[in-house]
Amino acid sequence: MTTELTDDERYQLRKKAARVIAAALRQTRNEWHHLDPGDFRIMGDIAVDALGDLSIAVDALGNSTTAQPTGRCYCGCGKEIGYGRYFAAGHDKTAEAAFLAIHHGGTVAQMLHAHGYGPDDAKSVTKAAVDKGLWQECPRGCGYRGAQESINNHVNRHHREK
Repeated sequence: MTTELTDDERYQLRKKAARVIAAALRQTRNEWHHLDPGDFRIMGDIAVDALGDLSIAVDALGNSTTAQPTGRCYCGCGKEIGYGRYFAAGHDKTAEAAFLAIHHGGTVAQMLHAHGYGPDDAKSVTKAAVDKGLWQECPRGCGYRGAQESINNHVNRHHREK
């Protein structure tokens, strides 16, 4: 469940982010003091690292409205993973299966039903994704729906000129 931040909460998080970034830059000043004024790449990298640390702090405080990558696998195994990732390889499916078992009797159908989706086109989750502009329908009119890359693969596989 996500909640919207108030303007004051958003402002406080931005202030905290600015403090974390400033502290990271101060701690690493020997890495950037010699740079030309226009060379901000390394500063950007330092800022991204600082924001990664901030995401851990925000997540621990429960103030984040979306999941943030923390450098540890979100399935809860504790494995350290690459920056910007949420899961170790294959662990997203493990976490998904556990979540479905806990909350929806282990089935995707029960999860979809719990959120108001179903087999009718009026309740179709894929139609909802298209309606929200997140997915597309096959341009050849066959009824297939998917993300842009899936549509491209589908058209190449099923509608290729023979």
